[in-house]
Amino acid sequence: MLDPRLAVARLLAAAGLVLFSIYFVDEIAKDGGAVGGFLPVPSPMARGLAFELPTLALSAAAFALSWRKPSVLVSIVLLVIGTLMIIDGVTIGTRYFIVLTLPGPIIGFVYGLVVLALGIIKSMRTLRATIPN
Repeated sequence: MLDPRLAVARLLAAAGLVLFSIYFVDEIAKDGGAVGGFLPVPSPMARGLAFELPTLALSAAAFALSWRKPSVLVSIVLLVIGTLMIIDGVTIGTRYFIVLTLPGPIIGFVYGLVVLALGIIKSMRTLRATIPN
């Protein structure tokens, strides 16, 4: 039987992936411009914080809920979210040549590094738990 905490962790990780995917697809829809896309939030800073910060919180919650339980799904989703956040931070920063301005795209890049680190830790713990000694 599936542990309820693990089921909630999987749902939170999936919700974080969906939330960030919406933001990421909007950035792609802009096609390199500052305007466009389908999200009605005009400020890039507000849009980034409205989608990246909750994604970070959902990812951290999923990681915490699945701490002692091996889950390949949670680890893969965390790795994907972290990678997408890093790609987004690098492409946005290089698009506008403002990588190191604070607050700016560097925040999304750092969030991505944090989520990627959580995914790597979760993957290593899952691997240790599933491979017999």
